[in-house]
Amino acid sequence: MFNPKEFLLSRMNRAKGFLLGILGLDRETVEFLSHSKNYLNANLAVKAISLVTVPIFTRLMLPASYGVLAIFQSVSGILSVIMSAGITGGMYRRFFEKDKEGYPSFLGSNLAFLSFFSFALVIAMLLFGGQISAFFQLPRELLALASFSAFFTVVFGVYTRLLQAKNQSRQYSAIVVLQSLAVLCISVPWVFLTEKSARHIGAIHASLLIGGIIFAYSAYRLFSEIRFDSGFRNAIRDIKYSLKFGIPLLPHSFGGYLLSYFDRIVVGQIAGVASAGIYSLGYNVGMVLLVAITAITSAWSPKFFACMEHGKFLEIERLAVRSAKLVLLAALGIIVFSKDFISIFAASQYSASASIVAPVVFGYFFFFLYSLYLLYSEYRKKTWLISIITVSSISFSIAMNYFLIPRYGYAVAAYTSMLSFGLMFFLHYLNVRFVLKERNAISIRRIMPSFVVFACLAVAYLYVESISAGIVLTWAAKIVALALLSAFLFGGVFRKLNAR
Repeated sequence: MFNPKEFLLSRMNRAKGFLLGILGLDRETVEFLSHSKNYLNANLAVKAISLVTVPIFTRLMLPASYGVLAIFQSVSGILSVIMSAGITGGMYRRFFEKDKEGYPSFLGSNLAFLSFFSFALVIAMLLFGGQISAFFQLPRELLALASFSAFFTVVFGVYTRLLQAKNQSRQYSAIVVLQSLAVLCISVPWVFLTEKSARHIGAIHASLLIGGIIFAYSAYRLFSEIRFDSGFRNAIRDIKYSLKFGIPLLPHSFGGYLLSYFDRIVVGQIAGVASAGIYSLGYNVGMVLLVAITAITSAWSPKFFACMEHGKFLEIERLAVRSAKLVLLAALGIIVFSKDFISIFAASQYSASASIVAPVVFGYFFFFLYSLYLLYSEYRKKTWLISIITVSSISFSIAMNYFLIPRYGYAVAAYTSMLSFGLMFFLHYLNVRFVLKERNAISIRRIMPSFVVFACLAVAYLYVESISAGIVLTWAAKIVALALLSAFLFGGVFRKLNAR
């Protein structure tokens, strides 16, 4: 008997298979892209919510208040990395070991240790935070609040990493979007009702309230995943596993956060919190690229480990090349529209932040490249190599910032950040090729032609924009640049469609 529903489904599946054949996509690539789509949607939503706060906060807050808020967020992030003790990386890596049955006990032992260690650091910051407060140019009471915020972030980070390891991208997306939306809904009225000279306090209190609620939910969900039946000796063994994996990575995690946020602290120290606020806005606009990068790398890590286990090296390279093309197109879009965004949504005193965006975008593309190569060290459990590279890059960044900012102004910090990410990528590439000696590593030659075309188009557009060519010519330059890059990156897909 004819079943219309089954007939329709079969036709849809055939059409889907035909389309995938045209595009050259197999099932594994489709699954990877499906998870990437979920992470991308979540990160787009989170970034969109964050961007909504830009016109609100920059109009409600003075640059000095916005700068204090940026420094608070930077300090909170740095503290969360220290509190994690690198253990979250070990917990994530242990998930992919063959012994799956022992993972709940392993998770329980590590969570107990992590909670105790983090809480001890919170108490230490409350008691001995005076000198640290002076260094960061952050009032002591805000440093205490940053400690609690970091503690909440650590537990939430364990929960979201577990979701990523399980490829539960939908659940991950839902919780991170809900958190950001709640912070927006609570912080805006709180900021508005706070005295104008101290409106950063309203934003901080709102984020702490939501962070505490999300922390409680994460702890509840994690409790259902764990067991405490491993015994003392096995618990010590499990904790040692994570520490052995994670502590060598701690300088990398810490340094990675410093590369992204410490420049704001240095700008605040040297040029003042108002300059830090202007710099932070431009940096945040450039960091929009991180939305696409995070979406890809969130799905990339489990896919990479699975492909390495089964020797699917060509699959790794194919996904890397396709991902790089998507990131480059997003990068050019951010560069050509960043000035428009800032002029429309931010107050006039923030207009100087537009000059920060392009070097930040270039830097984050290098960040994407290094994230592709560092996983080889994680897979081989050579995490100490990652930390050596990160410490070298962050040392270069800090030295350059303290040397150049007093001479050339705060904008130079964006260029030192770009060079530091570039150095980190270059060192990771050398590590994979000549230290780990991976014969089947991703070939950078497959990616560099696309990057060169992107760089030429970006520089050409920035030149047109800098000569004040007028609205018509500037918008024509935007369209032409994006069209040319799209044709170069994805011309093969169009040729396949025409051939069919």
